[in-house]
Amino acid sequence: PANVYPTSFGVASTNVTLQLADVNPDSLNITLNDIKKAVTKTTKAIIVVHLYGNPAPELLKIKKYAKDNGLFLIEDCAQAIGAEYKGKRVGTFGDIACFSFYPTKNLGAIGDGGAIVTNKRNLADKVKMFRAYGERDRYKSEFVGLNSRLDEIQAAILSAKLKHLKGWNKSRRLIAKQYLQQLRNTPIEFVKETKDSKSCYHLFVIKTASRDKLNSFLRENGVLSAVHYPTPIHQTSAFAYLGYKN
Repeated sequence: PANVYPTSFGVASTNVTLQLADVNPDSLNITLNDIKKAVTKTTKAIIVVHLYGNPAPELLKIKKYAKDNGLFLIEDCAQAIGAEYKGKRVGTFGDIACFSFYPTKNLGAIGDGGAIVTNKRNLADKVKMFRAYGERDRYKSEFVGLNSRLDEIQAAILSAKLKHLKGWNKSRRLIAKQYLQQLRNTPIEFVKETKDSKSCYHLFVIKTASRDKLNSFLRENGVLSAVHYPTPIHQTSAFAYLGYKN
């Protein structure tokens, strides 16, 4: 999705071509129609980002399309741990899924961290090798991997916090419900959940024609707010080489 920032760097760092897609204005997430417009003959994988904790709509249709066309489906669940689509947790639909434990996330460590999940043994084995120099056996590197293991302190903190995640997400949903009820008769637009989705509300996102004015007003009255993300990825200098003009 062109409105997502960090994910693009992971793709670009693998030296494959990044192909951006537009998103649905209601959910701010990618849809099957967006994907079909972006797929080319050389496409190998689709990344679905469950932005702001809101599951992407049409997830099962996207999964079927990927399977029918021989494409890998990757779920970016960095902001969506615990979110659900049709009663199943996001991260269980794709070939592989990525989670972030950055301190601001719903399940956050006290430093950087993340996890990858898959039910495919070959992918699991390769990921384990990638995180430690491409080694299957110690000091027998089979390809150029990374030094990217979750350290024990972060793992211990996450293990202690994990049992609270369900309750924290429930609280986020209750708070979001209050916002939606109290602000329903204002000109503000909200990111919409579909009837099949259950957001974990990593962020509570609104749309307004008076964005900067409202942002300033909230800050002046002690309510923290921000523009997220302020720049589409194709409008940054780092990704100017992609050639998108609008």
